[in-house]
Amino acid sequence: MAVYRRGKKWVADFYLGGTEGRRVRRTAPTKELAKAYERESKAREFRGESLQEPERVCLKELIRRYKLMHGGGNRQSTRTRDALVFRHLSGFLGNPILQEITMR
Repeated sequence: MAVYRRGKKWVADFYLGGTEGRRVRRTAPTKELAKAYERESKAREFRGESLQEPERVCLKELIRRYKLMHGGGNRQSTRTRDALVFRHLSGFLGNPILQEITMR
């Protein structure tokens, strides 16, 4: 899609699997490295190689990570609301793998 400069870094911004596929954005110190990353990624996709397997995370692990990353800086009212939402969500869904959650 594009290789552009952002600050002192270069960004390779493209889609794997066409425009309906997964968007990939990677930074590199030089324009040539950003272009090389895009070329290599598209070549691996063409050969049928997977760039990386998606991590299989369950709902409780996501909630734990969220609390570690965002819980400390929030107000008490936000932490209380989050706890209520997480409790209801976990009670309704259980503890599924995130990739298995669908709209139906």
